[in-house]
Amino acid sequence: MDTNSPNLLSVNCNHCGATLEVDEQTHFVTCNYCHSRLAIQRTGSAAFTQVLEKLEQQTGQIAGNLKIIELQNELNQLDREWNMSREKLLVSQNNGARTEPSIAGGVIVIVLGVVFGGAWTIGAASMGAPGFFPLFGLVFIAVAVIGGVNSINKAGQLDNSRGDYESRRQQLLSAIESEKQR
Repeated sequence: MDTNSPNLLSVNCNHCGATLEVDEQTHFVTCNYCHSRLAIQRTGSAAFTQVLEKLEQQTGQIAGNLKIIELQNELNQLDREWNMSREKLLVSQNNGARTEPSIAGGVIVIVLGVVFGGAWTIGAASMGAPGFFPLFGLVFIAVAVIGGVNSINKAGQLDNSRGDYESRRQQLLSAIESEKQR
């Protein structure tokens, strides 16, 4: 620090080392020798310079890292939402296991229900059973058709949701990779 002039501060250019005299209130200066743009940094009684291009570069890197973190958070949120959506569309098996519904499974349920319910109804009616026995077969058919159609609908919803999820996920992964390349 220049003690002869209380309003001036003596600092060295962080780029070329030249001594610069600047006003104590100055925050930015351009070196007269190498023409680097400098920021005057103060810590307690010490003062030094820092090349602004480096600061701008670091700021750009921090902004890029922040964008990557934001995209990764968005990707994590998308994955959580997909898992919750998928869980709602799963079907429970007899043993309690949860599996993805399929169109083929829904068709099989309908076919088996119609065959079994039809056989029951025809068999009960041909034996002269009371009216509620043949009716049981028709109810069985109705339940099987409703269950099968529900399974087919859920399978379609799951496929559509998965397609949307995978498309959005790929977009986010591409954006993250693009940010890393900068």
